[in-house]
Amino acid sequence: MTDVPPVRLSPSAPRSPVIVADDDPALLQVIAEVLEEAGFDVLAVASGDEVLALLKSGVRPCLVLCDLVMPGLSVAELFAGLATDARSRHVPLVIMTGGRGEVLPQVAYVLQKPFTLTELVDVVSHASAMRRSAQSDSDG
Repeated sequence: MTDVPPVRLSPSAPRSPVIVADDDPALLQVIAEVLEEAGFDVLAVASGDEVLALLKSGVRPCLVLCDLVMPGLSVAELFAGLATDARSRHVPLVIMTGGRGEVLPQVAYVLQKPFTLTELVDVVSHASAMRRSAQSDSDG
Protein backbone atom coordinates (compact mmCIF):
# COMPACT_ATOMS: atom_id res chain seq x y z
CA MET A 1 0.00 0.00 0.00
CA THR A 2 1.16 3.52 -0.74
CA ASP A 3 2.02 5.64 2.28
CA VAL A 4 -0.75 8.12 2.95
CA PRO A 5 -0.04 11.20 5.03
CA PRO A 6 -2.32 11.45 8.08
CA VAL A 7 -5.06 14.04 7.77
CA ARG A 8 -6.80 15.47 10.81
CA LEU A 9 -10.45 16.37 10.47
CA SER A 10 -11.43 19.94 11.16
CA PRO A 11 -14.40 20.33 13.52
CA SER A 12 -15.95 22.68 10.96
CA ALA A 13 -15.64 20.12 8.15
CA PRO A 14 -18.90 19.11 6.45
CA ARG A 15 -20.35 15.93 7.89
CA SER A 16 -21.06 13.96 4.73
CA PRO A 17 -21.16 10.28 5.62
CA VAL A 18 -18.80 7.55 4.54
CA ILE A 19 -20.71 4.68 2.95
CA VAL A 20 -19.06 1.37 3.84
CA ALA A 21 -20.08 -1.74 1.89
CA ASP A 22 -18.91 -5.26 2.75
CA ASP A 23 -20.73 -8.58 2.75
CA ASP A 24 -18.83 -9.75 5.87
CA PRO A 25 -20.99 -8.51 8.78
CA ALA A 26 -18.19 -8.77 11.38
CA LEU A 27 -15.72 -6.77 9.25
CA LEU A 28 -18.42 -4.25 8.36
CA GLN A 29 -19.17 -3.68 12.05
CA VAL A 30 -15.50 -3.24 12.99
CA ILE A 31 -14.84 -0.80 10.14
CA ALA A 32 -17.96 1.22 10.97
CA GLU A 33 -17.03 1.42 14.67
CA VAL A 34 -13.43 2.45 13.95
CA LEU A 35 -14.48 5.17 11.52
CA GLU A 36 -17.17 6.45 13.90
CA GLU A 37 -14.59 6.63 16.70
CA ALA A 38 -12.38 8.62 14.30
CA GLY A 39 -15.19 11.17 13.87
CA PHE A 40 -16.89 10.03 10.67
CA ASP A 41 -20.59 9.53 10.14
CA VAL A 42 -20.94 6.03 8.68
CA LEU A 43 -23.67 4.29 6.72
CA ALA A 44 -22.91 0.54 6.61
CA VAL A 45 -24.45 -1.69 3.95
CA ALA A 46 -23.86 -5.23 2.67
CA SER A 47 -23.86 -4.71 -1.11
CA GLY A 48 -23.24 -2.38 -4.01
CA ASP A 49 -26.98 -2.43 -4.72
CA GLU A 50 -27.56 -0.89 -1.29
CA VAL A 51 -24.92 1.79 -1.99
CA LEU A 52 -26.78 2.84 -5.14
CA ALA A 53 -30.11 2.78 -3.27
CA LEU A 54 -28.68 5.18 -0.66
CA LEU A 55 -27.43 7.50 -3.40
CA LYS A 56 -30.80 7.44 -5.16
CA SER A 57 -32.47 8.31 -1.83
CA GLY A 58 -30.42 11.52 -1.70
CA VAL A 59 -27.46 10.53 0.48
CA ARG A 60 -24.34 12.49 -0.54
CA PRO A 61 -21.31 10.70 0.90
CA CYS A 62 -17.79 12.06 1.11
CA LEU A 63 -16.64 8.67 -0.20
CA VAL A 64 -17.62 5.04 -0.68
CA LEU A 65 -15.46 2.35 0.92
CA CYS A 66 -16.25 -1.11 -0.43
CA ASP A 67 -14.96 -4.62 -0.73
CA LEU A 68 -13.81 -5.53 -4.21
CA VAL A 69 -15.73 -8.81 -4.25
CA MET A 70 -19.33 -8.81 -3.03
CA PRO A 71 -22.55 -10.41 -4.20
CA GLY A 72 -24.58 -8.34 -6.64
CA LEU A 73 -22.92 -5.39 -8.34
CA SER A 74 -19.25 -5.55 -9.23
CA VAL A 75 -17.04 -2.55 -8.48
CA ALA A 76 -17.16 -1.67 -12.20
CA GLU A 77 -20.98 -1.72 -12.12
CA LEU A 78 -21.02 0.35 -8.93
CA PHE A 79 -18.66 2.85 -10.58
CA ALA A 80 -20.95 3.01 -13.62
CA GLY A 81 -23.92 3.67 -11.33
CA LEU A 82 -22.04 6.47 -9.58
CA ALA A 83 -20.91 7.98 -12.87
CA THR A 84 -24.45 8.27 -14.28
CA ASP A 85 -25.56 10.74 -11.59
CA ALA A 86 -24.00 14.21 -11.62
CA ARG A 87 -24.37 14.43 -7.81
CA SER A 88 -22.34 11.25 -7.18
CA ARG A 89 -20.02 11.33 -10.19
CA HIS A 90 -17.11 12.72 -8.15
CA VAL A 91 -17.55 10.58 -5.05
CA PRO A 92 -14.23 8.78 -4.55
CA LEU A 93 -14.13 5.02 -4.15
CA VAL A 94 -11.79 3.28 -1.74
CA ILE A 95 -11.53 -0.44 -2.47
CA MET A 96 -10.62 -3.12 0.06
CA THR A 97 -9.16 -6.30 -1.39
CA GLY A 98 -7.04 -9.30 -0.57
CA GLY A 99 -6.03 -9.57 -4.22
CA ARG A 100 -5.12 -7.05 -6.87
CA GLY A 101 -7.18 -3.86 -6.88
CA GLU A 102 -9.34 -3.08 -9.88
CA VAL A 103 -8.06 0.10 -11.49
CA LEU A 104 -10.89 2.45 -12.38
CA PRO A 105 -10.72 6.24 -12.71
CA GLN A 106 -12.80 6.82 -9.58
CA VAL A 107 -10.80 4.46 -7.34
CA ALA A 108 -8.98 6.87 -5.04
CA TYR A 109 -7.18 4.18 -3.03
CA VAL A 110 -6.85 0.43 -2.80
CA LEU A 111 -6.55 -0.90 0.75
CA GLN A 112 -4.73 -4.23 0.60
CA LYS A 113 -6.01 -6.75 3.16
CA PRO A 114 -4.89 -7.22 5.78
CA PHE A 115 -4.62 -3.53 6.64
CA THR A 116 -4.22 -1.88 10.00
CA LEU A 117 -6.91 0.26 11.59
CA THR A 118 -4.51 3.21 11.39
CA GLU A 119 -4.13 2.68 7.62
CA LEU A 120 -7.92 2.51 7.30
CA VAL A 121 -8.49 5.79 9.12
CA ASP A 122 -5.62 7.55 7.32
CA VAL A 123 -6.84 6.51 3.87
CA VAL A 124 -10.46 7.44 4.59
CA SER A 125 -9.36 10.76 6.12
CA HIS A 126 -7.19 11.59 3.12
CA ALA A 127 -9.81 10.58 0.54
CA SER A 128 -12.57 12.53 2.30
CA ALA A 129 -10.29 15.59 2.52
CA MET A 130 -9.69 15.29 -1.23
CA ARG A 131 -13.47 15.19 -1.75
CA ARG A 132 -14.03 18.31 0.38
CA SER A 133 -11.26 20.09 -1.53
CA ALA A 134 -12.80 19.12 -4.88
CA GLN A 135 -16.23 20.31 -3.69
CA SER A 136 -14.89 23.69 -2.55
CA ASP A 137 -13.03 24.09 -5.86
CA SER A 138 -16.23 23.46 -7.83
CA ASP A 139 -18.29 25.71 -5.51
CA GLY A 140 -15.94 28.67 -5.81
